[in-house]
Amino acid sequence: MTPSYPEFKGKRALITGGTQGIGKAIAERLGRQGAMVYLNFARNEQAARETLDQFRDAGYASELFQADLGSPEAIETMLEHIHQSGPLDLLVCNAAYCGPIRQLSQDSEVGKIVLVLVVVLVLDLWDFGAEKRARSFGNYFVPSL
Repeated sequence: MTPSYPEFKGKRALITGGTQGIGKAIAERLGRQGAMVYLNFARNEQAARETLDQFRDAGYASELFQADLGSPEAIETMLEHIHQSGPLDLLVCNAAYCGPIRQLSQDSEVGKIVLVLVVVLVLDLWDFGAEKRARSFGNYFVPSL
């Protein structure tokens, strides 16, 4: 039996890479616990749509957002849409980089993704969640490596 975590009921969670693998499992657990889950994906639209259908069939409040986390403009658009109905409570950084390891460097796509996640999303959570944090237990930031 899955333990109940009532503190997630009614919370709003963005899960990057949330339509497959570990991200999907995290999103499913949060949805089962009553959180509104925002599922981010970059490329595999078919898998993303299948995940969204599964979540909705299970009764989980969920939305799907295609945004390449290497693009600040795409992130801004995604977050503007999400924040129309309130601030995020939980951010799960689960997006992965797939590419040859020999290409990894300080200026690589991994560096861009980490920079975007840490600077844009965390500051975004801080800005939009400040009022809510003042009257509740605060926001979560969960990196998934």
